[in-house]
Amino acid sequence: MIIKGKARANGAKLADYLLKEQKNERAELLEMRGWNVPTLKDAFAYTEEITRATQCENPFYHVSFRAAPGEELTPEQWQHCADKLEKRLGLEDHHRALVLHTYKGETHLHVVWDRIDDRTLKAAELSFDFFKCKEVARELERELGLQKVRNHKREDERELAAPSFGEDQEARRKGQDLKETRAAIREAWEKSEDGRSFAAALKERGLSLAQGERRDFVAVDERGSVHSIGKRTTGATAAEVREKLSDLDRERIPTVEKVREEQKRELAKEHDRENLIERAKAELTKEAEREEQKKREESRAAKLGATLYDRADMVSMQRDAMKDLGERTKERPAAMPQAKRDDDRQEQQRREMGDDENKRRQTREEEKPRYKSVAERVAEDRARSIAEADRRRSLTPAQRLEEDRQRDERERQLDRSGRERGRERER
Repeated sequence: MIIKGKARANGAKLADYLLKEQKNERAELLEMRGWNVPTLKDAFAYTEEITRATQCENPFYHVSFRAAPGEELTPEQWQHCADKLEKRLGLEDHHRALVLHTYKGETHLHVVWDRIDDRTLKAAELSFDFFKCKEVARELERELGLQKVRNHKREDERELAAPSFGEDQEARRKGQDLKETRAAIREAWEKSEDGRSFAAALKERGLSLAQGERRDFVAVDERGSVHSIGKRTTGATAAEVREKLSDLDRERIPTVEKVREEQKRELAKEHDRENLIERAKAELTKEAEREEQKKREESRAAKLGATLYDRADMVSMQRDAMKDLGERTKERPAAMPQAKRDDDRQEQQRREMGDDENKRRQTREEEKPRYKSVAERVAEDRARSIAEADRRRSLTPAQRLEEDRQRDERERQLDRSGRERGRERER
């Protein structure tokens, strides 16, 4: 059984804690002895009124009784536990309240005694109450056949102290899990035998051992935050830390500033590697876009060539039709001289118009550039691509980056000039 007691004040808050069922599955008031008031809160308020006539700052003595997990006691047995401790503390004639709490299926008892004696208005002395509670716990375990439970956890089972307000705020600003970092430090401490193994264990977990300003050694995480090596992180005292890390030469351990500078250099190298990777990816993307653009241009050239062939066939068909029309006109009978003359005149006009059209068409054909075939265009583009790839391979990486930068700058300038011309047109 575990028995823990503490003198305290603020009866209203204590009454709320004892009777509220928000956290507990059940809260049952077993006994309220000595107070002639209807509620527990009124009883504690009455005690505080009497305390004003005394110099007692903590008029209540609050004790919790807990058995081992799985052990159940009857209300009468819980009351026997309270009576036994009451006799050992000398609180037999004092007011008291008994409240049973049920939490996660386990039942435990809370007892509150009024320390103020109604007759003398003096507070009961509770010297050595910790040891008395411990002795009563051992006696109750023997009397009730209960499992023996330690009042305190072993050193390796104790929980670490909560972080300070400054540590918590710094971790929030940097987006760190302070609990995880402190657990990593403690794990490295427990798995190491000396200073060198401890430093290596910290390194495996992303931490670095450094010289401290107020302490011999501290741990620096990846964000540059400093964590002390002591009870708050390892559970070990300063003497134990010095003894375990005695094989380390403190002067050879880097300072916090040197560790942070090294972290900055490593971070800069990582950024450079990431930038090179991003540039390589961007270059590959641009190369793929150029290949896609080349394919689109080849497709457009093929469509244009097919269109030109269709137009040439149409012109040839028109010429054949006009020639056939002229031959049919010549074959008309002579019985119609006037109609023949008209036909001849029209044919002459058509010929003249056709000759003029042919001349104009021939002039346009001569003036306009010669259209290349799709195969010729593809061969020229492939030759240009091979020449450009050979030229790029002959350049150094720095020259390639500079060339890409200049090309991007020219594109940006063209884009800006285009936007300026658009604004001028809008004006």
